Amino acid sequence: MPKSREYCCVQGCNSVSGKNSSLTFHKFPKPQKQIVLKTNYFGAVEQVDWLVEWRKALKISTPHPRMRVCFLHFKHDDYVTPDYPGSHRILVKSAVPSLNLPVTPKEKENLSRNEARLNRIIQRSLAHNCSISTIE
Repeated sequence: MPKSREYCCVQGCNSVSGKNSSLTFHKFPKPQKQIVLKTNYFGAVEQVDWLVEWRKALKISTPHPRMRVCFLHFKHDDYVTPDYPGSHRILVKSAVPSLNLPVTPKEKENLSRNEARLNRIIQRSLAHNCSISTIE
């Protein structure tokens, strides 16, 4: 019986195991099996459930046992042997998906607002610099 294909569960990712043999797919951590240390927003180190961190990063409320996340969502440093070729890459015990993550509509709206704000600041700065240089 042929092996069933694996699909990446991250919204917007189109990785499929049959298309490329070098893709690595990772299972979600088991609930309450692994506690990892994480530095929070304030710089304090705290203990967190590994599965909870995965769910937050991927914006998934309850992962199905067959859900997988492809290697495109992990940093190079998240692997025990990062340069090992093929589909047998192993994650370190504290790895959490951090690349190419899904973006909610509200986050998209905030990003576009921030980009517009940054563009206005740059335009004002350029206009201000031009007016100063012409005065001198």
